[in-house]
Amino acid sequence: MPTLTAPVTGAASSGTVLSLVASTTYSVTVSNNDAGGAGTASDPLLFTTDPATEPPSAPTITHSWWAGSSLALTWMPPSPGNSAIDVNEVTAVGVGEEKPTPYVTTVSGSATSAYLSVDHTTGWSVSVRAHNAAGWGPPSQAVFVPALDD
Repeated sequence: MPTLTAPVTGAASSGTVLSLVASTTYSVTVSNNDAGGAGTASDPLLFTTDPATEPPSAPTITHSWWAGSSLALTWMPPSPGNSAIDVNEVTAVGVGEEKPTPYVTTVSGSATSAYLSVDHTTGWSVSVRAHNAAGWGPPSQAVFVPALDD
């Protein structure tokens, strides 16, 4: 876990630390820095942040195309809710198949694109959804990617 700092100037008696992660325990110390250098740090104060309660919103698919024989997809990241997005799930369903089997893959939470190795002779309905510590958000609006002509 990286070190977070919140510099405060003057004779302040409080400060705010941003970018805390839900359900995480932190150790906080305070020290005084002046022209003579850094003072001795205070004893640590431990606290745990509240659990995440808000899942991400739905991503927005921006482009879909065939890159060779792979289906490529890009999207705008959703609002993360009150916890960082840890994974995105991309689902493609073959259109026109009698009993379509969804193709599902996951990519990191910071990703905004995916390449799917699916049958290029079939059209696909594709969507993406995001996950954080509160759970899965709703899927994007599905887009249709027609079959790639041979």
